[in-house]
Amino acid sequence: SFITQVFDVMGACSHVTFQILTKRPARAAAWPGPWTPNVWMGTSVENRSVLHRLDALRGCRAQIKFISFEPLLEALGPLNLQGYHWAIVGGESGPGYRPMDHAWARAIRDQCRTANVAFFFKQSAAFHTERGTLLEEADGTRQQIREYPDHAPITPLPALHSTVASTKTRIAKSLSPVQIALLESGEEDHV
Repeated sequence: SFITQVFDVMGACSHVTFQILTKRPARAAAWPGPWTPNVWMGTSVENRSVLHRLDALRGCRAQIKFISFEPLLEALGPLNLQGYHWAIVGGESGPGYRPMDHAWARAIRDQCRTANVAFFFKQSAAFHTERGTLLEEADGTRQQIREYPDHAPITPLPALHSTVASTKTRIAKSLSPVQIALLESGEEDHV
């Protein structure tokens, strides 16, 4: 199947972290894998009406599971974060964006602290994306919070460089001298 092919490619690219986000977490939970460490699976939760997605994704076999609370449209109340490694919170952006109260984001942050879940505050609600990347505290102070899961796979740069070099070598061996000359000249559209 197409999904099998996609997972095969992701598994073969172990030097890249793939963050997959779905609004259909039951499908992800049913997928047998393989779930390699570089494939993270997340679901989006923007309001209370879709909190059931948290329970659905919890059964997923991905080694890193995350929640994207984007766009956060209301206070969510108590959350069961068991089995999750990362939470991303952000407001809506673009024309007609809906406001996000920072108290809602702080409530999620505090629950993440209690559950030992990494918390990443992406942005406030604003017309332009990536505006207001500081979380405003109740006292008016602001701070940037950009945490990642503690056990996130990280590839050291020398290993990544050798992977890229070996990939370039494999590609070069499959090209004709004319194709290589075109690539080197910047005419890659003709290769």
